[in-house]
Amino acid sequence: MKTTATALAALLALAAVDGFAAEEGKVDSPSARRERIATLDREFSNSCALVRTWLRSDEDGEPPDFGIRYLCPNCCNYHTISASELLGDERPIEGAAFAVAQDRFLVQDVHLKSNWVERAEIVFEGEVYAARPVSRYPAEKAVEMRTERPVSGVRPLVFSRRIDFADDAGGVYYYRAREKGLDCRGMKPSALADFTRYADIGLDVSAAVANAIAVNSSNEAATVSFRSRFAHGRDSFEPPSEWKGEDPAFFDGRWAAAEREATMRALPVYIHLDDEDNRRNGFTRHYSRYRSDSDSTDLDMVGVLLPDGEVLVWLSLDASKMSEIDKIEATLPDGSKAPLEFVGAFADYKLAVLAFADGKTPAGCEPATLSARRVETRFLEDAWVAKAQNFNGKVRMRLARAELDEFRVIRGGEAAPVGDIYPRRGAVGALVFGDGTLGGIVADRRSGERYSGDNEFVSAARLAKLLGERDFDPQFAIRKGKDRIRVAWIGVETQRLTDDIARERRVTALLSAANTSGALVTRVWPGTPAVAAGLKEGDVLLTVRLAKSHRQVQLSDNDTSGGFDISDYFDSEDFGGGMFSSMGAVAPWPNVESGVNAEFTRLGIGKDVVVAYARDGERREAAMKLEQAPVHFQTAKRIKNKELGIKVADMTFEVRGYFKLGDDAPGVVVEKVQPGHPAAIAGVRPLEIITHVNGEPVMSAKDFAKKAKSSRTITLSIRRLAATRVVRIELKEQEKKEGEVKEAQK
Repeated sequence: MKTTATALAALLALAAVDGFAAEEGKVDSPSARRERIATLDREFSNSCALVRTWLRSDEDGEPPDFGIRYLCPNCCNYHTISASELLGDERPIEGAAFAVAQDRFLVQDVHLKSNWVERAEIVFEGEVYAARPVSRYPAEKAVEMRTERPVSGVRPLVFSRRIDFADDAGGVYYYRAREKGLDCRGMKPSALADFTRYADIGLDVSAAVANAIAVNSSNEAATVSFRSRFAHGRDSFEPPSEWKGEDPAFFDGRWAAAEREATMRALPVYIHLDDEDNRRNGFTRHYSRYRSDSDSTDLDMVGVLLPDGEVLVWLSLDASKMSEIDKIEATLPDGSKAPLEFVGAFADYKLAVLAFADGKTPAGCEPATLSARRVETRFLEDAWVAKAQNFNGKVRMRLARAELDEFRVIRGGEAAPVGDIYPRRGAVGALVFGDGTLGGIVADRRSGERYSGDNEFVSAARLAKLLGERDFDPQFAIRKGKDRIRVAWIGVETQRLTDDIARERRVTALLSAANTSGALVTRVWPGTPAVAAGLKEGDVLLTVRLAKSHRQVQLSDNDTSGGFDISDYFDSEDFGGGMFSSMGAVAPWPNVESGVNAEFTRLGIGKDVVVAYARDGERREAAMKLEQAPVHFQTAKRIKNKELGIKVADMTFEVRGYFKLGDDAPGVVVEKVQPGHPAAIAGVRPLEIITHVNGEPVMSAKDFAKKAKSSRTITLSIRRLAATRVVRIELKEQEKKEGEVKEAQK
């Protein structure tokens, strides 16, 4: 289809805006560029046609699971569209076709299996010709299509091996994309001089544009390019007649073989998490109210078997959920189950390493080999994107050819392929090569307090480094048995460190250097590791690490559940209802299970650690051993008296410290009062302390339960802050009998 002078002018303007103007220092006037493009258009327009390919679902009824990259005719940039989207909209894949014979055309290989193609056709001058693939050229990313009959009026391209690299001539890309037909879209001077030398493969590589004709200074076609980079000699190109092709059926066979190889190296992994909320005497942890709806106690994952017999698995769990792992097992090729043990999880990526419990790799399992070469040097080789899911103990593997023409720089200066390598939710994505080696895996980055981030390509080289260093984050560990409900501590109370306090303590720079918000020590309990290590009130905790590790864990206290003035609540008319009645005790004293103790607990009770802290504006370190925290309010014994409509809890050390009560002072804490019941009617409120029942001191919740059911008339001595009062409650006979029956049944 011919372009008009007006259309060419518009295209030139667009090309200049999109960066296709002459390079700086080159003399190329607008009129000269217009004339040159017009010449190219006259020379090659009859050699180009349009190819359309319609897709269909595969034998499983699933749409092809990959993306198709194409050069946008509007912005001249690459975009990706999913094959399933094209299939759903009943739209074809469209692109340029370059004639090499009256009935043969070269088109870009978008890597389709034969059973994915419904039909293909070549369109030239409005005439439609049915076509089929007859050869593939993997190195050039091209497919040769043969039409059912010769295409009338088409002029096959004739290629010259001569190419020059003068700064003012030659080396021009004349590329086409669809825009109401096929148009000349612009040119890129001197692109052929843009070389990259890859010593390990012995090739010079030049930047290119897909669906392009490379021409010399005499406007002769030198070759055709279907990829954004291609290899060539410095003095010539390989014309299509010298390309090495393969039968399309052979390509399908390699695809099936690669899929089998990838499946053999993947293991279905099942992980069960023990539901912690059912073990806490009916008390739900404060943090559990903020868990994601996507959290589950049963996880079906896919692991990659490593050469040393370990299993690498993508595991998107935070440290709290990781500690609750109760069972891990793999489904072997013969259908049997094999228990796995947790080895460790990395700090930067949501990847965990597992090992078979007996230390042996089961028969029939094939380990993956990590590729030792850089990914960007393998763009001409046989590469595949593997996406795997675990369906009831079986791996469902979906492969697609990898697009390794373009790369982006990621952390560490490494290159990651740009393309459809990143999997959808619930799948594992990896890059594998035709020789069976693993090029890399996709993993989510850990970032922030909740350990969430964007996914990132982790190359095989980086994986090998991570696995060799074994630098696992100590926070990510499994706690078993009673350790799941025990809390580690060093014996301090802390509070949130505000900016004003940080400046007053001269620790702003130290907090920034440690990348933490810190925690201000407000109390040091006697006889604890903190006392032995010399910590004092006013110190600022920064980080902690295991004694044998350099991995620092940031310490901070952002808990807002405690520290409020409860006198404001006692003065509120709605204090007996609302938050306290519906939730129970959201207490004003520090939560032993939150803040720095949560970080200590993830490291483990009994572990030797080094705590970094600040005092007088200087950073210091102290070695100590993490101990089990004593019984605290969250784990205290609780008793519910249904007659009174009240729940009380034992007085624990931090509660006594908050109210400044001695260890031998009587009392139980009112945790919850049921609205409309006798205790509520009598004015009893949450967070008050019941010191006596019928004149007798109460030393525990169990003691309260025993003394509160001794008579129909109950007298409670209650302390609210510094004030005390006596409350007399008359229970009706019916209420008394019902309460006794329920107590007996319980």
